[in-house]
Amino acid sequence: MFNVITPLARYENIEMLKLNLVGQNITWHIVTDDDRKEKINITESWVNHYVCPNKSIDFWARSNFSINWFLENQNIKDEEYYCILNDDDGYSENFFSDLQNEINLSKENNLPTDLVITSMKRGDNIPPDLPPVKRHPTNTLFAREENMVVGGVGVEQFFMKGKHIKNHRLPLTVYGDGELISQLVKIYPTLYVPNLFVKFNFFEPGRWENL
Repeated sequence: MFNVITPLARYENIEMLKLNLVGQNITWHIVTDDDRKEKINITESWVNHYVCPNKSIDFWARSNFSINWFLENQNIKDEEYYCILNDDDGYSENFFSDLQNEINLSKENNLPTDLVITSMKRGDNIPPDLPPVKRHPTNTLFAREENMVVGGVGVEQFFMKGKHIKNHRLPLTVYGDGELISQLVKIYPTLYVPNLFVKFNFFEPGRWENL
């Protein structure tokens, strides 16, 4: 079973995210901040909603803090996989079934499967008028050992069993995801799946030409 954690601030993307995830056979964990007034109506059995007491200011610190809060306060299941999907990212239609197939094949060949890294496509264009911190390039981040450095890998790319991920936290920095992943791959044997892609900022207007 795969558990997808989403720190949610872009409430306008909820329905699009549901459509992207509904057929993936996953459990979706939405984490929102307690200072938001918007209401979320969750009726789907595969979606869980949590409210996080979040006092951080910068968007990246709020996001990382809410993920850490989830890992500290919810029931993390040791043998299930956990991953992080930001609130404007997405997956291809058969992403998780393809990922499970890769994991099963690796198990048959006695390869490590507790930490898995996939690749990530980042769209076609950098939308205009974005602040510098959000002007992410469009080059693909490939799942390769040499790319497991700050700037070479994103938080959306790692999938980890609960028994391990519950022992780690994202640094509350702009590059906290790369900082964490660069350390994880040094600690745990890692399975790289370069031919499977997360879709970065999939719902960001102007980034992707063909959705």
